[in-house]
Order: sequence, then structure tokens, then C-alpha cells
Amino acid sequence: MPLSVDRRWRAGALAFLAMALAAPADADPVADAKRARVEALRQMLEGDPCARRAEALALLDSGSTPPAPLPAPADGPATVPATDQAASPPTPPPAPKEQPGSRKLARPELVERLRQSVVLVISGTDSGSGFMIGPNRVLTNHHVIAQAGKNPIIVTGPGLHGPRIARLVAQERAKQEGGRDYAVLEIDGPGAPTTLRLSPLAAELQEVVAAGYPGLLLANDKNFEALAKGDLAAMPNLALSQGAVMARQNAGRGVETLAHTAAISGGNSGGPLVDACGDVVGINTFINVSVEQASRAGFALAAGDAMSFLRERKIPFEEVSTGCLP
Repeated sequence: MPLSVDRRWRAGALAFLAMALAAPADADPVADAKRARVEALRQMLEGDPCARRAEALALLDSGSTPPAPLPAPADGPATVPATDQAASPPTPPPAPKEQPGSRKLARPELVERLRQSVVLVISGTDSGSGFMIGPNRVLTNHHVIAQAGKNPIIVTGPGLHGPRIARLVAQERAKQEGGRDYAVLEIDGPGAPTTLRLSPLAAELQEVVAAGYPGLLLANDKNFEALAKGDLAAMPNLALSQGAVMARQNAGRGVETLAHTAAISGGNSGGPLVDACGDVVGINTFINVSVEQASRAGFALAAGDAMSFLRERKIPFEEVSTGCLP
């Protein structure tokens, strides 16, 4: 069964949240001061600044403006003002950082990396999970956002510093359980500083961590309740569970899936299944539950297929070429 949250969300609360996001941001005093000064300069120039010389000088001294570029002569190139200083040498590029995924992360590093890159996806009366594959791009399951209708798709997470309205830029709907089930969302504004790489190198008995926002835990999360009521500063807690890959299934016969033992439930859909280095080896998508046997199994679409989907749509992402080193 898909892992979208059971419908505990109240439509009124979500509508309130959407309206709050659509409302104009609070006034920026710095921007307001600049606009006021520009208007004062405009009014001064429309009059006679020479007749009001003292007032004009005071207005000019109240803030600095960059010098206008020199106009080009009618028959030659633009002149460049001389300078006594030699041109500064170009700034060298920053030294390359150690690539995440090259080594096993300590537990605090792994937890923080997932906190900063995994997001809650709100769509109509449902919600699920997703993760940043670029500063402004989120990968999730299509069924997470399928019921959005005319409602805005909202993503939020610690790495985004608050909720953002997202737009759908690529998708593939699953024709059957275990089929391709992907959606790529884009957000505007400052991007997330932490993104996750994708790895096709999952293996049986490999230790994995599932990250997301399952509804069973959100029902007890006061921050989630506050967010649904319109508190845009509230951020639900990310849920993490550990397990191992039990089997790699269906390779060469459709979309490869990873059966694993990390606990997942409704709301984990679209969230990452990562290795010990914090690289994504699968996208949690559905579960099978046996009442008779009192058991369940979680399934993730293998990251290798998600990488193929992203390449086909020409959507950039980072990938891992070597396994996770101890």
C-alpha cells in the first residue's frame, strides 16, 4: 500500500497555512527607507534643486548611491576612469570540500545531514516526505502530490527555514504497485545548503536508515499541529529508523525495489533510504502488511532507477560512483 498519510489533516487548517504563505511578507524597513529616499530624490529633481541647494545636498548626503557609468563618446568606446591601484588578481576558487558519502558518517553527522536535507511535503489533505537533490529541487513520490488539485504544494524543513510553495516540474505516475512513482518539485528563493547524492550501489544486508515524516508520529507532534494552524515557524521533528536491506528485487524485470527492515509507515512516502554515508540508495514508496502473520515489510524504489528518470528529464543531481567506505 502507498505510504501517504491517512487523512488526519483538516482542510481548513491547510487552507489557512496556504493563505499565510501566499500573504505578502512583513515590511522590510531597509527597503522601505530606500524607496522613500528614491521618491524624495525624484521629487527634488522634478523641481529646481539649485533653488533648494542646502536641502538637495542634505538629501544626497543621507545615503550613498553608486556612481553612474561614464557615457560613451559619439565616435569612440566608453572611457574608463584612471586608478592609482593595480588590478586585483582574480580570487582563486575555494578548495574542493570532501565529498559526502566517501566515508561512513558518525551518528550526529548523519542525523544532522538528514535533518537539513529531508522535507515534509504537504499536498491538499495529504502529506509525505521528500529530499533535496539540489538547493531548490525536491525528489518525492508522485502519489504524495497526486491529490493536490488546485491546492498549493508546500514543502518545509529545517534546511529551508520555513514552508515554501513548490511547483511540479517533472513526474511519472506508477501504473502499478512497484512501478515508477516520481515527482520533482522546485522552490524559489534561498535554497537548502545540504543536498543528498544518489547511489545505485545498494547490497543485501547493507545497513540503511529511513528518514521522513510518518503520520503515526506527526499525530503526536505539537509542532506539526502548530504548523497546520498557521504557525510558519513551527517545524515537525524528522523521524529516523534503522534497518538493513533484505533483498534486491525485480532488477531487469521492471523497476528494481529494495525490501528492507527499517520501520516506515504512512507519510514516509518519497523520503530517502540512505546508507551509512548519507547517500540515497532508495526512495521509500510502499509497504506490505500481513495481518495473519503480524508482520510487515518496507519497500523502496532503487535509486538507480530514480537516477535514470532524472537523466531522462535532464534534471541535474549528484551521484556516487564508489561504495560507502568504513
